[in-house]
Amino acid sequence: MSLLTEGDMRTFATAAILLELIESGSDHLMRTQRQRWSVFFNKIASTVISSLQADVDKSEVRKNAGEDIIVSSLRHAISRHSPTATTM
Repeated sequence: MSLLTEGDMRTFATAAILLELIESGSDHLMRTQRQRWSVFFNKIASTVISSLQADVDKSEVRKNAGEDIIVSSLRHAISRHSPTATTM
């Protein structure tokens, strides 16, 4: 669990887990927990993405390690799964 909350892989792990959640679970969660999922989804779109991108932008090594690709993939997944997402 510390992989997700601290250390060098936190950004990558967070983006990867959120990407999988959005890609695999968004439709189901929208049907079963529409209000809660909308709030959570928009929080990811409006706050978490920019924070993850700022972490990646701090280091050229992180960009070269592929962290920018996974954050970009997360951003695209958000745009595909919600026409009402609040950022891009």
